[in-house]
Amino acid sequence: MILMNTIPTLTAVTMVALVAPAMAHTTVVSGQVAGTWHVDPDHSPKAGEPARIWVALTRRGGTPIAFDRCACKLLIYPIPGDQPLLTPELRAISAEQYRDI
Repeated sequence: MILMNTIPTLTAVTMVALVAPAMAHTTVVSGQVAGTWHVDPDHSPKAGEPARIWVALTRRGGTPIAFDRCACKLLIYPIPGDQPLLTPELRAISAEQYRDI
């Protein structure tokens, strides 16, 4: 993900969230930015069925970064190192305590 203005860059591997066993949210930190990942339903996507993935970006200290402040792109890979399988369109949502992520 590339964040606009002076917000640091956060890079994460989406496949980790897609293939990980059921668990609470997964958080990846890079510099001053953290991305908290969640896959619906309950981190247990089913093959062949749509799944919603959301990422809440926050600055150090927990201040949320709104979706409209990011130039975010999600790439989903079948195997790390392969060509992306999907590049879904992203839109802002509100989930749990996060708004306009």
